[in-house]
Amino acid sequence: MGLSSEIMAYLSRFLSELGLSASTIRSVLVAVSIFVFFLALALFLGRYVRIRASVKFSREAALILGRVTSALIVFAGFALALHSLGFNISSLLLAGGFLAVALGFAAQTVVSNLLSGVFLYIDRPFTIGDPVMIGNNTGIVEDVTIFSTRLRTFDGRLLRISNNEVFNSTIVNMMATKARRIEYRFLLPHNSDAKKAISIVKDILEKHPLILADPGPQVFINESNLDGIIMTIWAWSPSKSFFPVWTELFSTIREELIKAGIQLAVPQRIITIRGPESAGAPGPEEETLKTREKQGVHS
Repeated sequence: MGLSSEIMAYLSRFLSELGLSASTIRSVLVAVSIFVFFLALALFLGRYVRIRASVKFSREAALILGRVTSALIVFAGFALALHSLGFNISSLLLAGGFLAVALGFAAQTVVSNLLSGVFLYIDRPFTIGDPVMIGNNTGIVEDVTIFSTRLRTFDGRLLRISNNEVFNSTIVNMMATKARRIEYRFLLPHNSDAKKAISIVKDILEKHPLILADPGPQVFINESNLDGIIMTIWAWSPSKSFFPVWTELFSTIREELIKAGIQLAVPQRIITIRGPESAGAPGPEEETLKTREKQGVHS
């Protein structure tokens, strides 16, 4: 408080030596006080925004947000200080508006990404480390800057997606909920003991430590086709353990069904090839190929 009083006294003496009137000196001192206050406010709020933004964004993005906040507050303080001196700031604001419009047209993409980054910060559809699907891209969120989002795909590639594209895309966050549902569809032969198969699978699911009891697992037959009957399995696990549980359960269920004598159905296709001389009746040229296609493997 004493330092600021000394500074004001020094400015008052300096302005008096310039031959300014007392009213002018007071106006100048008020303008300086307003500007200094807004300058201190800009430093405080800029630091606050930077700290809060660093929780969500990268260090660079948080620094940019803090600087933008400080710059806006300093500009407001400068305009109010000029207004206290009797200047018409409407022309200044009008010029600033025209400048903003010109810059906006010149850098539409940059401004769009900047605003989308701010909206993503407010909406918070994901955090760093979340496995997400953004449009047709799937991976782990590596970084979120004020202009772009970086995604590490599951095959090791690093994607940079503009925030405007991220904001306008469908975002699927695989970690947003505490639990996720695992689903399998096993094809069993028509002559299979469906009740026995369901009992085996339920026993496996109930004994697994990472399968939730609420909501509980469900195993049922809900479809039949020419190749066999389809047994559908639903089970819930914690989102963080979804992938390892999903891969482990698939192998375990398959192995236990085979051990119990329940074979998985294999789709069959019969192809008949006839030679041109035996178009009317089957002859030695006829060959019957019986191919077995496993699920997910094409002949």
